[in-house]
Amino acid sequence: MSQVSRARPYMNPYLAGTLLGIVLFLAFFITGSGLGASGGLNRLLVYVQNEVNPEHIDQVAYLLKMAGGNANPLDSWIVFLTIGTIAGGLISGLLGRRMKFETNKGPQISNGTRWVMAFIGGALMGYG
Repeated sequence: MSQVSRARPYMNPYLAGTLLGIVLFLAFFITGSGLGASGGLNRLLVYVQNEVNPEHIDQVAYLLKMAGGNANPLDSWIVFLTIGTIAGGLISGLLGRRMKFETNKGPQISNGTRWVMAFIGGALMGYG
């Protein structure tokens, strides 16, 4: 007989919020900055840009501070925080048996149409 895998119940939202608040406070207290993902993702993107076209990095002052010369854009704690957050979320989803691939949509739209509309919306937001 096969056993049905059931998702574990969520943590109490008040407890989760309190724990998150403590973690954020400690991050500000210890490092002097908060926990944001944009800095880590930005540095990962600059790393890829530097591998593909290092001449471009040398022409943009903003990018030059992170990757110009011998500077390594991955040499920052925020990069590892971002990678750890993604890995931790994946592990948590697997252990909690909440990982599944699905397309969130309404009943009147097909999966394919939903993906096309999401792509068009993302392109409009990205390119204006």
